[in-house]
Amino acid sequence: MTIALIGNQNSGKTSLFNALTSSGERVGNWAGVTVGDSRAKDKKTGCEIVDLPGTYSLTPYSPEEKVTTDFVNENPDAFFINVADATELERSLYLTLLLIEKNVDFVLALNMLDLCSKRGINIDEKKLEKHLNRNVVKISVKKKIGINGLINGVLTKSAGKTQLPYYCAAFFSASESKRAKIRYDHIEKIIADCVFKSATKKDATSVIDKIILNKWAAIPVFALVMTGIFTLSVGSVGNAASYLVESVAEFVRNALSSLFESAKVADWLSSLVVDGMISGACAVLAFLPKLIILYFCLSVLNSSGYMARVAFIFDELMKKINLDGKALVPLIIGTGCSVPAAESAKTIKSGGKKTLVLFLVPFVPCSAKLPLIALFADFFFKGRSWAIVTLLYFASIFCIVVSAKFLSLFFKKCDSDGFVFDLPSYKLPSASFVFKDVSKKTLSFIKRAGSVIVLSSVVVWFLSSFGSDFTLVSSVKDSLLYYLGKGLSFVLYPILKTFSPSALCATISGMVAKEQIVSTMSVISRAGGAEGIFLSGEFSFFTPVSALAFVTFNVFCPPCISAIATIRKELKSFKLAVFAFLYQLFFAYLLALVISIVGNLFI
Repeated sequence: MTIALIGNQNSGKTSLFNALTSSGERVGNWAGVTVGDSRAKDKKTGCEIVDLPGTYSLTPYSPEEKVTTDFVNENPDAFFINVADATELERSLYLTLLLIEKNVDFVLALNMLDLCSKRGINIDEKKLEKHLNRNVVKISVKKKIGINGLINGVLTKSAGKTQLPYYCAAFFSASESKRAKIRYDHIEKIIADCVFKSATKKDATSVIDKIILNKWAAIPVFALVMTGIFTLSVGSVGNAASYLVESVAEFVRNALSSLFESAKVADWLSSLVVDGMISGACAVLAFLPKLIILYFCLSVLNSSGYMARVAFIFDELMKKINLDGKALVPLIIGTGCSVPAAESAKTIKSGGKKTLVLFLVPFVPCSAKLPLIALFADFFFKGRSWAIVTLLYFASIFCIVVSAKFLSLFFKKCDSDGFVFDLPSYKLPSASFVFKDVSKKTLSFIKRAGSVIVLSSVVVWFLSSFGSDFTLVSSVKDSLLYYLGKGLSFVLYPILKTFSPSALCATISGMVAKEQIVSTMSVISRAGGAEGIFLSGEFSFFTPVSALAFVTFNVFCPPCISAIATIRKELKSFKLAVFAFLYQLFFAYLLALVISIVGNLFI
């Protein structure tokens, strides 16, 4: 049997989906987190569970709402769990009435039972069942209350077609707007009969929002929050944790090197394993603790309800650059990865706005770029690495604003999508969800290090270890890599103020994966850690100015191949994709060039 979860945005559908299937899907507080449906098996009954995108009605106004509506129309025999926010039942019941009108089988799950108790809200589910002729179950996904009762409700079919009180000739002949009014009038009667509220102390959400959403404090608070995150992730805590990983990696490298030497393993094989595979992977994994801290902080912000408010805060500012708050969602998701960020642009109805957002997404420094930023910041800006990381992330806002204003000249201006969504109540993030979310992202990063990055490191090792006659060379300057990069090293000369084939090759390798830049530099230098890389002959030319310019170029230049392919798919135009690629390449180069010129003039 197929069981579909359907409900408003922020009703807790995806959290329930995770609880039933242990799948660890992303939970967010904005539209578009679930763009297509997610499917998995219920761990107890074996039924297929489908998590449909959030919707307020069965009249599709956006791509995700169309996914839900199409599923309801095309699967009349499916069983639905209508997940409703019990604290906002009046709003949730509109979709419930539409499901009854469609005559589909469903159970109504009143989620957030724990919040109802805190707010003095009591719902008489027995009366509600009589009004709807459907089973009603109170649950709290966060507290794991009522989940078993919900499954029992699923296995109980409804008694037949429900004759709603407003069914009459006048209703069926009325326009959709008049029908909506009839439905809401009926909902008011249901609420009056079934929902009781007692006086309670002032809601914590409204108290916090007086500060968070204050027109003077909102942006400074956001800046402080993001600065705090970067201070934790790449500051003292992240540095201490990364130092431990680097120490272990160095111990492994030395131990393997000694083992191979004592076993008289061929020099080329020893170099391949130690200088290629181990050095390349460990150079990236050394930054894993910083990424874990970043993932943890962002996961807490996402699931607490704060990120939805960030979109709301920046809505008016986004309109000034021909966008709106909804367009901010892909940009926020882009701090994790550009691929899902580009995919989430599906939720933007306006073709011009969607195209503009897809051009802007790569300007957001994704987590894969953090190892590169941290590597240079830790060495050239000791004690101030957090400030450099924060500066680059806020520089991305500058790039987005400037690019949006400029690119708006080329794309058709469209009316606002009508960016309306509910600001969810603040919640203490579920420890289990945050753990699963961080674990999933961390394992994904490790898999990249264990596959793409190791493979790329082997290729870089081969090119940097063998000459044109395919014999092992003792110096990188005699290698194929140096020969290939030498002819194009002039490209980075205005930024670096020196010809460096190695730096160019590291930049090109970033097209595979941005974290690959760090592993390429480690393989070329035959060293581990920032000290070894920047004290080696190949990268000792870097100064604080050229380092910042180099990082700026690689952070804001086109993303990895996977992200480029996703942007191309969403743009549905090869020419636009090429234009997006060339525009970002030019913009990143220009920005890095300005930093290099200004820096060398005043420093």
